Amino acid sequence: MSAAAVLMSISMLIGTTYAWFTDTASTAVNKIQAGTLKVDIVKEDGETSIKNESMSFVNKDGSADILWEPGATFMTPAFKIKSTGSLALKYKLTLNGITGDNMLLKVVKFSVVKADGTEVDLDTFEGHLTPDAALSDALYIKGHMDETANNDYQDKTLEGLGITVVATQWTYEKDSKDDQYDKFAEYDDVTTTQIPAGDVATVNNAVKDAIAAAKKVDSATGKTTPTQIVLPANTTVSIDSGVATPAQGHTSDIKITGDKTTTVKLQNTNPGSEGSLSYQDGANLTFQGITIDASAISGICARGGVVTFIDCEIDTELKRISAQSSCFLAAPSPSLFLRSATAARMLFSTTANSIPMDTASRFTVRAALLST
Repeated sequence: MSAAAVLMSISMLIGTTYAWFTDTASTAVNKIQAGTLKVDIVKEDGETSIKNESMSFVNKDGSADILWEPGATFMTPAFKIKSTGSLALKYKLTLNGITGDNMLLKVVKFSVVKADGTEVDLDTFEGHLTPDAALSDALYIKGHMDETANNDYQDKTLEGLGITVVATQWTYEKDSKDDQYDKFAEYDDVTTTQIPAGDVATVNNAVKDAIAAAKKVDSATGKTTPTQIVLPANTTVSIDSGVATPAQGHTSDIKITGDKTTTVKLQNTNPGSEGSLSYQDGANLTFQGITIDASAISGICARGGVVTFIDCEIDTELKRISAQSSCFLAAPSPSLFLRSATAARMLFSTTANSIPMDTASRFTVRAALLST
């Protein structure tokens, strides 16, 4: 081959990209499905929910018309814990909603009695449910009044006893390694603050202090403290606009409970251009078992939060409830009004058709921002 032909061949190879035989193979991940963890309190029949209802101790004849005295022991009717989700869970029981003379709690010991008669202290009891065994055996709450209780405890009253079930993940399902990935799952820590009876000013100041403590950001956890505030009977408490609003970027979780003789008056002492709305932005605020006086406001605005009413009596028209400042509920019919294109939805469920409702009715209004 001549030198010219060699040079021509080399010049043709410069800048040439070689082609190789190639192939790929892939498979799709079918789906990622998150499980659900939900729990309910039901009657002994295993079906009828008693969530948000009060529970009474009864005597041997099944009567709740009883009087406590030193040495007396009473139990609640049987109930069961039911998992309505898809994940295994562990749970514990706490007492809530107690109103009246809480000094009685010093001399009444509570325990959980299982169907086989086994008795476990209420503070240490823990149960477990799985998808295949989603219903507990019958359980009872037992109360025993200390024999050493003296005359200081005569004629005292505790009312509104309720049971709260707190549940979290349990080591049952397996990941690719084992079933221990959620062994450190913790229960939600809820603080209960019992407001003692007193004059109006004293009670109102105690409520303000309790709300302030609930929305305060803990320096150790960087979070607010979920709190249930139990109001005394025959009391009117005023809650002004903004009292439940936490520091920017945080959410407060506050539940206010009592009985129908307890009135919470919602107000706005410094209304803005939108009128006398009670602004509680960033607050998950729950009212249970009390009377709501909404005569001083035109509605509640909890942007970034959830407002819930359970077994409450509203003695004046509550005209609107707003979440994310874009979604309103107008009485008397559960109609929705969107003021902007923001994707917001009001979830409304009730046993009646209008607001206000009578004392036998219970309803929940929840508001949440949903993405489009």
